Amino acid sequence: MIDQFEVNVKVNRRNRQARKVKKVEELGKVVDRKEMDSPLGRLYEEKKEERKEEKKEVDKEPWSGEEPAKRMVANGFFTTTNVGGTFKQTDNFKTPMDSCPSFKNNMHKIRAPDCPIPEEKLVKLANGPESFICAAKITVPDFNRTMILTQVPDLSRSPDTADFWRMIHQESIVSVVIAVMPLEVTLQQILPLLSGTYSTYGKMFVNNKKVESAVGMTEYCLEILPDGCSNSLLTTVYHMHNWRQKRGLEVVTDLVTTMEKVMKVNENSVLMSMNGTGRAGIFQEKPIEFRNIHTHTQ
Repeated sequence: MIDQFEVNVKVNRRNRQARKVKKVEELGKVVDRKEMDSPLGRLYEEKKEERKEEKKEVDKEPWSGEEPAKRMVANGFFTTTNVGGTFKQTDNFKTPMDSCPSFKNNMHKIRAPDCPIPEEKLVKLANGPESFICAAKITVPDFNRTMILTQVPDLSRSPDTADFWRMIHQESIVSVVIAVMPLEVTLQQILPLLSGTYSTYGKMFVNNKKVESAVGMTEYCLEILPDGCSNSLLTTVYHMHNWRQKRGLEVVTDLVTTMEKVMKVNENSVLMSMNGTGRAGIFQEKPIEFRNIHTHTQ
């Protein structure tokens, strides 16, 4: 009898609490401060936050290119045969090595020797014409700014890193996308990682003014100043640190978010990956694809 009595007490207590929860939800408020601090009050607050999140999902603005993108997929635009066939044609677009004398004479500084850069597209350093930097200016339709593809500098040679920052200042680069994994390169050898710190690379001064971190990408706001120059340049570095070499990006939204930031700024940009070809090249193609989607074309 005693055991049955205790069971009945517990059941009645739970029923009373359930009725109170329902009452609180119907009223949409907590009666007093004691109720707010009680388990019931905390439960109400949790449910209220859940409803807020659900409302956000409902009110979220849809992506304008979703329907055209679905049609492109349905029409076979991204099939293995289509993409693979386009990839096989890339060899036909390579520039003959004989028309790339600077590239040919600096093979020891190049990570991807099978991707020659034509002389007219090669970035030339005004303050160091004898210095070679493996970087190419690329033309992107509807993007009327300078876009440069480059490789990670040879970190065993300090002049290479200095030349990279000299190029950033010379070409007035406002956005830099670095698509490398942390295990591939020690990023601290390329730029100061902590807000309020600075580093010097040869005669180039790089000051970290601000850092904003997210799951798949970190933003660094940097001030670039050559020695003896009074005009500094502010540039933002976007480090995409979850994109493995020779692999697709697992979280595509990281790529889309970064690309939208770069396109929104709409200023001179540099795209860097380990060899300056794969990931940097993919990123460079995305504005064209987005333009096609948003204009409902294929």
